[in-house]
Amino acid sequence: MKAPHRAGREDRAAAIGRLVLAVALVAWACRPDGPWSASLIGAALVWPDLVRGSGPRAAATAALLLVPVPASAFEGLRVHDPGAWVAVAVAWSAAYGAVGALGGWVVGRAWAPAARPVGWAAAWAALDAAVVHGAPFVSAVPVVPGYLLLDGPLVAWAAVGGPVALGVAWVLLGAALAAVVGGFGVGHGGTAARLAWGTTALALAGGAHAWSFAAARAPTVPVRTVAVAHGVGDEAALAATRTDADAATEILAALVERARASPAVDLPAVDLPAVDLHVWPESALGFVAPEALASFADVARTLGAPVLAGGYRPDAEGGWRNSVVLATTAATAWVLDKRHLVPRYEAWLTAGVGERWPVRVAGRRWAVLVCWESLHLGAALERARAADVVLVLTHDGWAGATATPWWHARSGRVLAWSTGRPVIVASHDGPSMAWSHTGRLLGLAAGSDAGLTVAIEAPSSWTTPYARFGSRGVGSLVAAVWAVLLATGVGRRAVATARRQGCGASGPHAA
Repeated sequence: MKAPHRAGREDRAAAIGRLVLAVALVAWACRPDGPWSASLIGAALVWPDLVRGSGPRAAATAALLLVPVPASAFEGLRVHDPGAWVAVAVAWSAAYGAVGALGGWVVGRAWAPAARPVGWAAAWAALDAAVVHGAPFVSAVPVVPGYLLLDGPLVAWAAVGGPVALGVAWVLLGAALAAVVGGFGVGHGGTAARLAWGTTALALAGGAHAWSFAAARAPTVPVRTVAVAHGVGDEAALAATRTDADAATEILAALVERARASPAVDLPAVDLPAVDLHVWPESALGFVAPEALASFADVARTLGAPVLAGGYRPDAEGGWRNSVVLATTAATAWVLDKRHLVPRYEAWLTAGVGERWPVRVAGRRWAVLVCWESLHLGAALERARAADVVLVLTHDGWAGATATPWWHARSGRVLAWSTGRPVIVASHDGPSMAWSHTGRLLGLAAGSDAGLTVAIEAPSSWTTPYARFGSRGVGSLVAAVWAVLLATGVGRRAVATARRQGCGASGPHAA
C-alpha cells in the first residue's frame, strides 16, 4: 500500500501532466487538420479532473479543455491583434467552463448520478444556442465547440441540431471515454455506469451512421455544374479599381482566364453543359462603379454562362456595401448586400437590408452567404430552406498564414449537414471547397490552383430536423432534457424521503 503522501504526489503529478498535454493540444488545434483529434484527446485527458473536481476546479479545467475552440476558430485575429486573440480565447473558454460547471452543479444537487457530464452537456447546449442564434442581435462571435468537430465521426449529428448537437455529442463522448476506458467513476454504479456510458457512445455513433445512411439515399434533382474561380486578384489591384477603369478591365480579364482554367472534379460521364454557373469570391470585382456593370455582362456572354461574384458597390448615401452581383448573358444586377458585417474590420461598410434571395439562375435556387454569414446559422437556415444549393463567397486574406481560412472553408461541411443542402465555398485567398448535402467533399482548390468545376446534385425532398425546427427546436430539446433530469432527481429524492419517514414511523418507537 502506497503511503498517503506518495499517492498525493503521484496524483498531483498526473494532474499536472494532463494539464500540460492539454495546453500542448491548443497549438495542435490551430493546425488545419488538428481540431477534432486535439479536442477528443483533450477530452480523454481532462475528463477525470472534471468528473472528480469541485465546482471551481471543474470550471477551471473545463475552460482549459475548451481553449482550443476559440484559439483555433479565431486564430486569424492574432495576425492583427495578438493580445485580443489571447483575451478572446481566455474569456470565451472561461464563460463556457463556468456555465458548464454551474449546469453540472444544478443537476447534481437534484440527482447526483447525472451530475456533471449531463449537466455540462445541457448547460453548454443552452449557451451554444444563445451564441449561435443570438449573435445577429448582440454582435457576438457565433462560434461554438461543435464548429471544431469538422472531421469527426459524429458530424452527421449536425442534421439534428447543427453545431450545438455536435458540441453535446462531444461532451457525452468524452464522458463515455472517461467512464469506459479510464474507469474514472462517471456517475455511480461501477460496472453499471460503464455499461450505460458505453451504450451512450454506441448510440452516438449509430445515430450519426443512421443520419448518413438516410441522407445518402435521399432523391436528388438533375445535376448542375458550377465553376469556382479561386485566388483572384490582389489587394493593390482591387484598391486601384476605385478610380482606375483600366485596372478593373485587367482584373475582369484575369478572372475570365481563371474561370476557363478551372479543372473539372468528379464530373459524371454524361453529356452535360461545360458550366451552368460561374462563382467568384467575395470582393473579387473590387470597387465597382455603376457604369462598370455593362462590361461585367460582357463577361457572362464571353463565358457563355451566368456569373455570380462579390464586389463593393456605392450606395445612395456615398458609402460602400459589400455586395454580390449576378451577370447573365442578357442583363446584370446587384442581388444582395452583406447584412452581418465583421465588427471593427468592416466598420467602413454599410450593412445591407432587404436582400432578394434565393437567387434564381441556371434552373436552380441559390442561397448566397457572404463570408462569416455562413456561421450565423439563423440567417443561413432562413435562406437555405427556400434554396437548392448554398453558396458562400468569402475573403479570408486578412487572416494571413493561419489555419482560419482552412477552418472557415471546412466549416461548410457542418453547414451542409445542418441545412441539408450542398455547400460551395468560393474563397478569395483561402481554400475553395464544395460539399454535398451528405458532407462529402466534392472538390478543393488551394494555393496556386485556378479553381474547380464540380457537379452538384441537390436533394429534392431531404430536410434535416434542424432545418425544419431551427433554434427553437434545439432550445426546446435542451429544456426538455433539463426538465427530465431535474424531475427525475427531485422525484427520486422525494420517494427516498418518504421511505425513510415510513421506516421511522413503523419503528419500535412509533406510537
